[in-house]
Amino acid sequence: MRRASLLLLLLSSSMPVILQLAAAGADGEDAAALLAFKAAAVGGNGVLASWNASAGPCSWEGVRCSRHQRVVALSLPSHGLSGTLSPAVGNLSSLRTLDLSFNGLHGDIPASLGRLRRIRTLDLSFNTFSGELPGNLTSCTSLQYLVLGSNRLLTGRIPAELGDTLTRLQRLGLDNNSVAG
Repeated sequence: MRRASLLLLLLSSSMPVILQLAAAGADGEDAAALLAFKAAAVGGNGVLASWNASAGPCSWEGVRCSRHQRVVALSLPSHGLSGTLSPAVGNLSSLRTLDLSFNGLHGDIPASLGRLRRIRTLDLSFNTFSGELPGNLTSCTSLQYLVLGSNRLLTGRIPAELGDTLTRLQRLGLDNNSVAG
């Protein structure tokens, strides 16, 4: 109950900023997605303190942008993050790297990650994600590294299409989970 109240408070206090940034165009869309991520992934030993409307997302810790000011990397491994992974991360259309390994994130892996057509590295290992692997990760045809190992609570079947559609895949890490296939 207390966590739900805290999450609601964070969301409500961030909503005006999210709406303002969303009106700012493509980089505003990226900022809005990142602020939704911040609201859902709590903790982090102050790493997310720089994430506010006073500076653009390209100056935020753990965020790397292209020369066109689009977010291409969100990399916050081992930062003590907890909470859930916001589905809004799937709106980061230029994202190439998502590394949230070695944190305390939990819940389902959002199906919205399947919209990340340019993503090359997806590392969510060493968290406590649960549920099934999103089948639409096979739409991420640029994936080279898919590392979801040591979540222990991931279940279900590995999508058969994984090997057929992810032709650039160099590393697949699903160890220490309860997946089959």
